Amino acid sequence: EPLVSTTTILPTVSASGTDFVFTFSRSDDSLSEISLVFQHGTNLTGWTDVAIPLATAGSVTVTENGASPDTIVVTIPKDANTKLFGRLQAVK
Repeated sequence: EPLVSTTTILPTVSASGTDFVFTFSRSDDSLSEISLVFQHGTNLTGWTDVAIPLATAGSVTVTENGASPDTIVVTIPKDANTKLFGRLQAVK
């Protein structure tokens, strides 16, 4: 729910092989209310934006789950980086 706080849908982060993988849930109710951008970087001062689309595109996989929240997976190659930071920005 976009207007209800809950810890049951906290995002997860993993270092899967050569990728940084950020997974979160998106309520269908929020699609018309909120714009989402995933931001990543090698430090906490410079960020690269990845817009979260309505359907799978580029480095973002969207799994529609009917009336349940959609599963969003953002996959960023780690390349030679030994650390990556990520955050989700939501704007109403």
